[in-house]
Amino acid sequence: MYNIPNSATWVNNVQGVSTGELIRGGAGHNANIPIEQLTHRTNYLLSKTGNYSIKSANYAASSGDFVFANTSSAAWTLTLPSSPSLGDKVTVVDYDGSWDTNNLTIARNGHNINGTAEDLTCDVSCSSVSLIYVDSTVGWKVV
Repeated sequence: MYNIPNSATWVNNVQGVSTGELIRGGAGHNANIPIEQLTHRTNYLLSKTGNYSIKSANYAASSGDFVFANTSSAAWTLTLPSSPSLGDKVTVVDYDGSWDTNNLTIARNGHNINGTAEDLTCDVSCSSVSLIYVDSTVGWKVV
């Protein structure tokens, strides 16, 4: 059984848990859930980690960053880390729903995004994107 800590927030994946094991919630989360019922899109509990910030101008991201990107005044660029390792993650959220008016560009910084040598343009209002580094072929995988 994998025990979820009491000081927890929602994340996308539970790693290190085998098929047939149960996930037991922390305080206030009483359900026991077989791991095979969880999918890659299922949110589940894990300790809060990362560097949370609000940015409104060009920014060089670090692994573990969770950025609320404010483009209400102008479009700007978030640059991904230059030397990522397997599992490095950067998450970006549209701070105020203005990506459709002033786009956020996520610069690949020499590494592919989804296997393509192109920057990522965020132009959908009220959306978010998480990127996890895989390898030199795939580069950053959008999840």
